[in-house]
Amino acid sequence: MNLNVSTDDSKSILGILDGALHKYDYVTPFLFSTLLDVAIYSYIRGKGVKVDGVHQHKKRDEVALQIADTLWEFATDDPKYAWFVKWMKRLDKAIVEREIKP
Repeated sequence: MNLNVSTDDSKSILGILDGALHKYDYVTPFLFSTLLDVAIYSYIRGKGVKVDGVHQHKKRDEVALQIADTLWEFATDDPKYAWFVKWMKRLDKAIVEREIKP
């Protein structure tokens, strides 16, 4: 499934994520990841895509990755969303570090 995310939707998702991040005193890359997941899953659900069933998690995750990629592309083109690019890079680094540690 390919869900087209409009510019307005991208701004909205990133705005919700930014607002959520500012509610925490100390944000880690994995908290960022969790909040991003919640924002994206809520968006998917709001678009009417069924993602709650036992066998629908794979589809949900595939669509979520596609949306995250869309958000990345959008954010890299607009300096206003440099914070998102920065957090995505931190998350990538944290994932690599976690995989390396025994």
